[in-house]
Amino acid sequence: MIPHVGTGQTVAKIILLGEHSVVYGYPAIALPMHSLKMTARVEPVRGGHNEGTLTGLGWSGPISKAPAHFASILRAREVAAEFVGDPDGLLSITTESEFPAQRGLGSSAAAAGAVIRAVL
Repeated sequence: MIPHVGTGQTVAKIILLGEHSVVYGYPAIALPMHSLKMTARVEPVRGGHNEGTLTGLGWSGPISKAPAHFASILRAREVAAEFVGDPDGLLSITTESEFPAQRGLGSSAAAAGAVIRAVL
């Protein structure tokens, strides 16, 4: 049996006005940047003796060793896996981004959204 492989895609965002105020709960004007995409590929781990891997943003390794900046992806994996009835979430996740991380373009949110879409 061939395991199901899921893919999901989201886009970057740009905040035009109020970039710093959103941190304090105030409104801002933001727009999606449809030309800059984040894609996630998620597939079940075969055999059950592997916890799964995470690859993206220049890092690759076991999910349990993922750096802190992958927290949104790890949380998205947990929530989506619970939703589909697999609380262990034995998945391998690969993200590919057309835009850089840590530049205010929403890469964490885009990655989380792409992973959720790929799992579902």
